Amino acid sequence: MIEIDDRSRGRVIGLRATGKIAVAELGQVLERLEQTIAEHGKVRLLVHVENLGTFSPAAFKDDARFSLEHAGDVERVAVVADGILFGTYVKAAARFVPGEVRRFKTKEIEEAWRWIEA
Repeated sequence: MIEIDDRSRGRVIGLRATGKIAVAELGQVLERLEQTIAEHGKVRLLVHVENLGTFSPAAFKDDARFSLEHAGDVERVAVVADGILFGTYVKAAARFVPGEVRRFKTKEIEEAWRWIEA
C-alpha cells in the first residue's frame, strides 16, 4: 500500500509505503505528484517506508517511467526507513536525483519533516 500523508502541503508530498505496492495506488500517487509539479515546478518528497513488500510489475514500470521523466523536478527527497539496505538504496538513488536526498531513521521522522519543509 502507498498513500499520501495528510501533512502534505504545496510542493511537499509525504508518502507512506507498506506491504505490496499496487498499480492503482501508485497511479493515484503519481497523478498527485504530476499535479504538484505542474503547479509548483518542483516537488519535495518524504517517503516513509515500513515493512515494504514488492511492487507489482505494472507498478514498477509506472514508477520507473515517472522517475525517468521527472528526476529533474524533484528538489529534495527524505527517505524515512530503518535497516541497512535502505541506507545503501538512498546512496544509490542520490546518484540519479539532481536534488538533495537524505535518509532518516523512523525515530527521526519529525526531523525529516522539518528538513523537507524548510
